[in-house]
Amino acid sequence: MPADEALDEPPDEPPDAPPDEADGLRSVTSHISALIGACAPLGADATASRLLWRELERTALGGRHLRARLVLGSHAAFGAPRPAAVVGLAAGFELLHAGFLVHDDLLDGDRVRRGRPNLLAEAERDALARGCRPAAARRWASASAVLAGDVAIALAQRAVSTVEAPAATRDALVGLFTDALVSTVVGEAGDVALQLGTCDADVETALAVARAKTAAYTVGAPLAAGAVLAEAPRAAVGALSRAGALLGEAYQMLDDLDGVFGDERSTGKSVVSDLRAGKVTVLVLHARSSARWRAVEEWFGRDDLDRDQARVLRRELARTVAPRRVAEHVDRLLDEAGAVARDELPGSARGLVTAVVDDLRRRLAGAARAAESAAG
Repeated sequence: MPADEALDEPPDEPPDAPPDEADGLRSVTSHISALIGACAPLGADATASRLLWRELERTALGGRHLRARLVLGSHAAFGAPRPAAVVGLAAGFELLHAGFLVHDDLLDGDRVRRGRPNLLAEAERDALARGCRPAAARRWASASAVLAGDVAIALAQRAVSTVEAPAATRDALVGLFTDALVSTVVGEAGDVALQLGTCDADVETALAVARAKTAAYTVGAPLAAGAVLAEAPRAAVGALSRAGALLGEAYQMLDDLDGVFGDERSTGKSVVSDLRAGKVTVLVLHARSSARWRAVEEWFGRDDLDRDQARVLRRELARTVAPRRVAEHVDRLLDEAGAVARDELPGSARGLVTAVVDDLRRRLAGAARAAESAAG
């Protein structure tokens, strides 16, 4: 990403949390730091690996820690019987997320994450400062992203597989975690295929990709995992999984809206990068039938797309039916998730899911206002 798109004041700190949750999150982040810190002595070349551990830790400790919050919250909803074990479980999901972020930036060619130069950018800059040629620096950066992401995922698997719980519970958690991991990889492959045109691009395919890529590991699996650790009733775990799948799909749709219409200083994400990369999302697919979009579509996916052209693309996209169609879909998903919570979950678990629904509704309202503003 060009230097002029680096963002200041990124949303790197999680929002204020209730005291119990805040204590839990501090324990989770400490556990993450300890796991990554234990890797440092393993590096044969401390100079080469130091940057990897530093940037990986920064990636894992930044952001809202949504997945950890959901693990902690669902475990607490069923009595929080294993307060030490839930820390490792929550850390596992956050490390998985960190690994996916690093790999995702590499696949998308992004150089900014949460408003700051990401691991890819820092590794390239470090290599250039050490006298490497540009091509070698780019290669080192790509290698660093692959390797650091692999380490994060390996540490995530260790964290989950060593949770102190009965063997049957631990096996269930490992299975749930592995299924979420594989689903995300399949979804990421579909996302790249849509972008490169190696598969049929239609709304249903894009929705399936969103479900696979984001829904399981972002909301569904963390919600279910905390409940499994607490040995919640099977029916409740199933209801959390279903509600989580709906919420995770809504989360991805909102992320796509923010990627085009969002406030960069709030989201920490450029509103140019998805347009420049030619990200084929549900939003874009709904727009393709519009004459307004077809008139400017030649700019979509161009490496040299500048901010003025991106502004025109956003304006014409906002004037199609696409933002409204996506918003309506998100609204239906949130209604369905709320119904699952209301009809199938006990009090505390119902409150947890309802709070996520309410949070996503606020995001939806903000995204709708941003799209209206972009339309002019």
